[in-house]
Amino acid sequence: MWNELETNLANIDEDVIIEDETSIEMNLESGDVGIEDTLYDYFSEEYQYIKKLAIYLKRWIRSIRLRDTLPRVSVIDKLNRDIFVNFNYTAALENIYGIHEASVIHIHGSLREYTEDSVLGHGNLERIKSIKKKKQAAEECYDEKEISICRVVQDYYERTLKDINKYMGKLHGLEKVISEIVVAGHSLEGIDMPYFDTLIFLPRKN
Repeated sequence: MWNELETNLANIDEDVIIEDETSIEMNLESGDVGIEDTLYDYFSEEYQYIKKLAIYLKRWIRSIRLRDTLPRVSVIDKLNRDIFVNFNYTAALENIYGIHEASVIHIHGSLREYTEDSVLGHGNLERIKSIKKKKQAAEECYDEKEISICRVVQDYYERTLKDINKYMGKLHGLEKVISEIVVAGHSLEGIDMPYFDTLIFLPRKN
């Protein structure tokens, strides 16, 4: 499921990564001194594919063909004056159900040219705290190999973190127009749950 994909972005085996990379023999006459920035650049290049994650995501979404797709959810009615919060990046609501684009909030972006890159990520702040502690321990031991790879792993965790507070503002103002919330096609698990908590506890329109 999609929420498992996002959750597992933080479930890498960082101990194996650190062990593998720190076992590299530099064979320098001066020892492993003054190499932190060089190794950081090297490891960053080795793991740079993660920077292209949003690009790969968009490429995959564009491969989804909606043209011959039929409506599958009866609760979606274009004749109603509903507001839709869409999590799946596609224009399925607009193209399949005939919903006007002004009625759709693409909470994490969409394929439309004028929206930001599609957003996905984990919400595991503990992994970030943990790798920071490992990096600090390496700094105290002046272990430049471990410092450099810890920096790269930290970069990865922070780059793949979905900061939902950044997008929560898109829900502001809904308390003035909603009287009922209907959920369709969402697992109701994972990093997106705070959005639903916010929607559930919004004051309802009388």
